Amino acid sequence: ARKFDLVISSAVLHFARDEQHFQKMVNEMWRVLKPGGLFLRGWQVQSGLSSWSSR
Repeated sequence: ARKFDLVISSAVLHFARDEQHFQKMVNEMWRVLKPGGLFLRGWQVQSGLSSWSSR
């Protein structure tokens, strides 16, 4: 089985059909990540950066 030092998930997990599908995707990312590896994720947000700049 291949293992990776870095796994990146950017604007992907919100496409899960349901909780079970979401968990399956996350489990697969953890499965291929080397011990001590880095997992980076980004979430797609509706409000965008403009709402953060107004805070």
